[in-house]
Amino acid sequence: NNLVENTGLDGIEISGSTDVDVTDNTVNFAGYHGISAYNSTNVLIDGNAVDQSARHGIHGSGIVNLDITDNTVDESGEDGINVAYSDY
Repeated sequence: NNLVENTGLDGIEISGSTDVDVTDNTVNFAGYHGISAYNSTNVLIDGNAVDQSARHGIHGSGIVNLDITDNTVDESGEDGINVAYSDY
């Protein structure tokens, strides 16, 4: 469990990775996306709380096997959850 607050960009970022679980974290006031995953395989984003991210609360792009479950997203600047160019 991690607490991430007041970041300039993403609160948590996964990029070019395989078999990643992002679970039970709290992200507040991210300067871009709360949690973002790019160009990765087998990503689980589960049980996280994201509050007041500047863009998307949770964002996934270019992911093979993306699973987003049981998260809470509040007051995102754009979409709460945004998935593009992914297979899930």
